[in-house]
Amino acid sequence: MMIRRDGEAHNSGHSAGPAEVHHVAHRIATVAWLAIALGLTVQILVLAAQLAGGATFSGPRFLAAVTQGVSWSVIVCIGIAAGTILMRASVTFAGVIGFVCAPVALGVARGTQRGVSELLGLPAEGITTTLVAVAALKALQYGFLGFMLARLVQHGTERLRPYVVLGVATAATFGGVIVVVTAMIARSAGTPVTTSGLAGLMVNELVFPLGCVLVVFTVQTVARLQPRPPGGS
Repeated sequence: MMIRRDGEAHNSGHSAGPAEVHHVAHRIATVAWLAIALGLTVQILVLAAQLAGGATFSGPRFLAAVTQGVSWSVIVCIGIAAGTILMRASVTFAGVIGFVCAPVALGVARGTQRGVSELLGLPAEGITTTLVAVAALKALQYGFLGFMLARLVQHGTERLRPYVVLGVATAATFGGVIVVVTAMIARSAGTPVTTSGLAGLMVNELVFPLGCVLVVFTVQTVARLQPRPPGGS
């Protein structure tokens, strides 16, 4: 029997039983529901920021944006959680999961938005230089975030403050770079980002990373307070 750093016993000689499988499935479901709530919340905040910046929205356009935001949120949060609190991966592997998961999630989210837009008769955005650059930056961002979250989890960090500091620092650093790069590419292409577009982008890049960190913290806290199944890892 091995004892993990977080104090949980792990019996390496036995495979997971039905109780443990149910326990893990419950944690995944919790991550998914929290991620859906996060995606909806961020999209509402983005919409509010864009409206404050002078934008106008139709119902179909907002629906397409929400579909993209929720798809992105669910895939990224489950990927990050899988690499930290579910799989108990090494910090390096957790970083790799975040690095791979972010651009995949972005591609799926854009594909979902494109499909909904076409169904609703809205113009669909194709692959652009901005999208490629943002995908690369988000790979670095969530690779770093996965690495650092895994460190906090594996060291048994239970206080909220280190998670909030990590979320804010990651959002401010990488989010700031993404906003600047997006604005620079748009300006060089002759289509400067509007005030409303910039406001929405800033809200999205500053709020979502912190929200994803809080999802991981919440699931970790709930799992710690719940009794482990007999013989579970």
